[in-house]
Amino acid sequence: GIAGIGRMGWVHAGPLLELERQEGVCRLCAIVDPDEARLKAFARELDFNGPLFPSLDHYLEADLCRATMVVSPTEHHQSHAMTLVCAGHRVLMEKPLTGTLAGDLACCAELDRDYPQALMLAFQRRFDGAL
Repeated sequence: GIAGIGRMGWVHAGPLLELERQEGVCRLCAIVDPDEARLKAFARELDFNGPLFPSLDHYLEADLCRATMVVSPTEHHQSHAMTLVCAGHRVLMEKPLTGTLAGDLACCAELDRDYPQALMLAFQRRFDGAL
């Protein structure tokens, strides 16, 4: 699933749908976003027929999958990711984790202690020489 269908949500959803439709190697099960108009626009423009949820709670209640990309606004990254991780999901999350170094360290310590290998942070420019 994908939590957040703003700009980066579309960036992730497009290739997933392409892999699903052309290769059959994955399946995009559901989309979560509080903006109903954005959900409907996404479904219409990318011909997505799966479930659309207005909240993580509704998404988790449906129990459709166990892996979720978190691409919600930055201020929700940590709470969305930890809600999903605590529910047993594997999470790929767009950067940043929390927005502060202290917050990142605390969150990573909790993840390492209680949920090892449950979260991966996406940093698409990690191989960019200038960085």
